[in-house]
Amino acid sequence: MSVASPEPARLADSLELMIPGFAPELVDDAAIPWLRAAAEALPPIHRAGFECRLAPDAQEVDLQQGIFADDGEPAELARYLARSEVREKAWQQVRRLAERWATPDGLLSTGLEEVWLELDAAPAPARGPEPIGLDAFVPSVFGLIRQAGAADSLAVGLAFLDVLLGEGGAAAQADTVRRCAAACSGGARVSHIGVMLGRPVAAMRVHVSPLPLTAIAPYVERLGWPGDADAIRALATELLDYVDLVVLCLDIVDGQVLRIGLEGTFSRSHGLDPRWPALLRRLSELGLGSDEKSSALIAWPSVLSPLDAPASWPEDLIARSMIRGERELGLMDRRLSHVKLSCIAGQPPSAKAYFGYGHLWQSGPRAGATRPRAQLASAPAATIPEAIESAVAYTLAKRTQGGWWRDFFGTPDVDFSDEWVTAYVGHALAHTGLERATAAAREALTLLLTVPRREAVAGWGYHVLLPPDGDATTWVLRLARSLEAPEAGRLRQARRLLSDLTRADGGILCYSEEDAPVVDRLIRVGGSYAGWCNAHQCINAPAAALRINPATISFLCASQRDDGSWPAYWWDADEYATAWAVEALATGSEHRGAIDAALAWCAGRVSSGGAVYDADGEPSAFSTALTLYALHAAESSLGAHATAAARAERWLLAHQLADGSWPGSARLRVPAPSANNPSSSPEVIMRYVPDSGVWTTATVLVALSAAASRR
Repeated sequence: MSVASPEPARLADSLELMIPGFAPELVDDAAIPWLRAAAEALPPIHRAGFECRLAPDAQEVDLQQGIFADDGEPAELARYLARSEVREKAWQQVRRLAERWATPDGLLSTGLEEVWLELDAAPAPARGPEPIGLDAFVPSVFGLIRQAGAADSLAVGLAFLDVLLGEGGAAAQADTVRRCAAACSGGARVSHIGVMLGRPVAAMRVHVSPLPLTAIAPYVERLGWPGDADAIRALATELLDYVDLVVLCLDIVDGQVLRIGLEGTFSRSHGLDPRWPALLRRLSELGLGSDEKSSALIAWPSVLSPLDAPASWPEDLIARSMIRGERELGLMDRRLSHVKLSCIAGQPPSAKAYFGYGHLWQSGPRAGATRPRAQLASAPAATIPEAIESAVAYTLAKRTQGGWWRDFFGTPDVDFSDEWVTAYVGHALAHTGLERATAAAREALTLLLTVPRREAVAGWGYHVLLPPDGDATTWVLRLARSLEAPEAGRLRQARRLLSDLTRADGGILCYSEEDAPVVDRLIRVGGSYAGWCNAHQCINAPAAALRINPATISFLCASQRDDGSWPAYWWDADEYATAWAVEALATGSEHRGAIDAALAWCAGRVSSGGAVYDADGEPSAFSTALTLYALHAAESSLGAHATAAARAERWLLAHQLADGSWPGSARLRVPAPSANNPSSSPEVIMRYVPDSGVWTTATVLVALSAAASRR
């Protein structure tokens, strides 16, 4: 049976579903008539955004509509504008852009990912007997360029201007865009271009991303912005404590940069990223927002289905759903998009938040369907130096815009680790002996020593938003020791923190009892934190090498198992605690028995093929590398286990991937905060979080570097 599509709807049909969810702190009742009038005129593409000033007394809300390259939306926009017979020049320009964008195989069709039409807040036009048409509104137009190299992105941006403004109108603007592109460094590119057709002065906006944090201030200085470039970098640093990417936004009039914007975005596109509340709280602390607006924004994300509003669900979407089939359900996804800090020379910064909704299709699983395992291309290395070179290249490329390494994505409330991971990866790079790796390790240490939010605090944590802990602080101190950095200033304070976290028996705590309420404010588990505020061997073993307290070695020896291993608390791989314990004990001869037992256990873990298997029976590069490191850490005992070490080494070389990494196989175990022994009580484990490959690759680097040093 065929279903006839109804007369195309308007954006207003889906906007009506959203209006009951508007908090007055975000959308004042007085703005609703204007939003309705604008949405009634706009095309039937159910995707809208709202721009909200975060200052407590700001009430204006701008409306945006997004058109994506997928599902024929450019052609749909072009047809709608043709039917509307628009007379306003700006809409004629948008129609020309849509028609060219919809043309197959053109530069715009392959290079332009999204177009956003923005209508600035204004009083609702007076209503007459006829519907208000598009000509009552004048849009600003923004194009998002698909991910590509700098030259290709520039070409798409210039084509966007040519089509939108005409060759004559685009000539002067093109020179400005070329200047912005030429000033880029560190792999950055022109990623968005906009023309404010709807404003008294037709300014142009150019977005540049991803500029490395250290390149932002020099970049705006090269473009001649008259404001404080260091203040721009300071704001970008604040944002990068929370967000995944900061995009530099340039508002340009007659070739002059008049305003700098910093857009902070998250990689997660659906649901509420757990860093949003902390970011909005920080903006309030800086005087750029209000608690009331923050609460309203956090309450916005949700998903609406036709079952939630059957009487008012847009008819065109109902018809499309019937055509697509019974296993596809249309949903309205309400989401938070990004924040933007804007700076004009000589004025204090301001902040905006962008939220909105979009229609998406959710497909149900087919009967008997299984999700295939990801197939990763392997590129076995012939030698250890070759493997190290490739792994270092991969690792350096994984640094974020702010210079951090991040891993263990998906942990609640913080979503990843940065300080702990950066210290661990830096420590691994410092052991390779390669000049560029050592330079990156030094940059990591400098970054850790200059984190603004840690200036008044000794030590470092899992994430910059969490209190310092014994684990992350240990790895920063180990990184500093690897680089032979003098233990002064914050490093000396960090040693004192570890000393304060050390019990009389030598056990080093993860968190102090005083920090438990601070941690709970972020993760909101409640109850006892006795387990997380306890001493565990996966912290004590790496820390023992720092010789903070002689009793830590005694604590290690007393906790060795009968089979020679040490138990891990935060990992489901006991190889982690065991490898670092062997390293700590191997510096003297008085622990020969403990070391021999540990090495025998490690050698027994290596299979005939060379891999060490995890708790699920899967070969693990993480556990194999730790075993290899333990066997090399006690050099005098390697002879007895040289065959096992050689098998593990060959297996690691054979299983390196084409990008230089090894498959992520480090599983971070997150027990309930009250749990002291998750191994004996699996029911207290809240979750396991796998690494993305960064942590595993760093671990293999340490092991292969140790093996190379024994040659």
